[in-house]
Amino acid sequence: MSTVEIIRSLSERMPWSVSHSVFSNLDLGRRANWDKTLAHAEVGDESYEEKSTELLNALTEHLLCGEKFVRFYELEEEQINSLRSELDYIRIDSNIFSSIYPLILPESQLSGDLPSLSISAIHKLEDGIALVLSSRRYTYSRKKFMKDQFEELPKELSKYSEIIGVSYRKYEAFDILWVPSKGNVIEIRADYPEGKELEQVEQAINKAETFLAQKLGNDYFGNKINFFPFIDSIYKNKDEGKIIELGFMVSNSAQKLEKSRRDGTCCRVEAYHLSGIKGLDLPIEVYRIVVMWKREHYNNSYSRPEVGIHGRSTQTLEPHPYLTGISVSRCGGLEDYNFVKDRILRHRCK
Repeated sequence: MSTVEIIRSLSERMPWSVSHSVFSNLDLGRRANWDKTLAHAEVGDESYEEKSTELLNALTEHLLCGEKFVRFYELEEEQINSLRSELDYIRIDSNIFSSIYPLILPESQLSGDLPSLSISAIHKLEDGIALVLSSRRYTYSRKKFMKDQFEELPKELSKYSEIIGVSYRKYEAFDILWVPSKGNVIEIRADYPEGKELEQVEQAINKAETFLAQKLGNDYFGNKINFFPFIDSIYKNKDEGKIIELGFMVSNSAQKLEKSRRDGTCCRVEAYHLSGIKGLDLPIEVYRIVVMWKREHYNNSYSRPEVGIHGRSTQTLEPHPYLTGISVSRCGGLEDYNFVKDRILRHRCK
């Protein structure tokens, strides 16, 4: 596989802001955006060619942990031992997905009869095993047109001032089953690239659970970790990252949503927030939170991984609110992802 193909695959998945720390860690320069960086690679750049293996590793790590919606499952000791044994018998499916992995299939090759889910790769790492599932998914975009942009319109549309165009696009998705070498908490990390619909991703993770239960011969996905109680614990811990989005209810049943710029003040200590809650009779009830950490990397670069735990305001009225998925985004690689995971899971016992 060529270096240009690797960079093309990176450009189709990795947010441009994330690529900064990845390229900086490899002592590689970038152009103004992905299109210009890819065009530069196509012309030829020896520095990219010399780091082809490292770029491929960066792509692989991004597929394993970049832009994911994650569920965690706590297993009994007997279950985790059984699962590790069953993984020894799992094999990679032979098809178009696995044939070019970790490169991403271009949209032109995502038509026709493809498996709904298939095992594209198995990574046996020092700290666990990652099973990579590939599938074809669809995304759409909307664009607004004004009536006067058209010279002629069908009679049925002529009465409208604005027209909305919807375009559909196919893309290859990568969902991950992660089974650690130590411990009893496993994960399914469903692909959640920027701009994709959460409802579709939740359906995908349900589909992955069913697929894996059939492949493994056992259903290991019943005991999902409930993340709703984590929200309040994270909010109250002022040393736990920077809150850049905060949704909460106040005692008069009013709903509030506060946001901060990534380079701005943490919502916990923002003056407007503190003054607003100071005179309340009862504590606020937090149901939605997005937390960011700034992590220093090699060569004076930084990554800013984020976790989103998105409950609903109505769940604050429930006696035992239940929320099983979190979004993990903007990770530069597995080191970022594992850092975030460890920070979040420590709130399980609080």
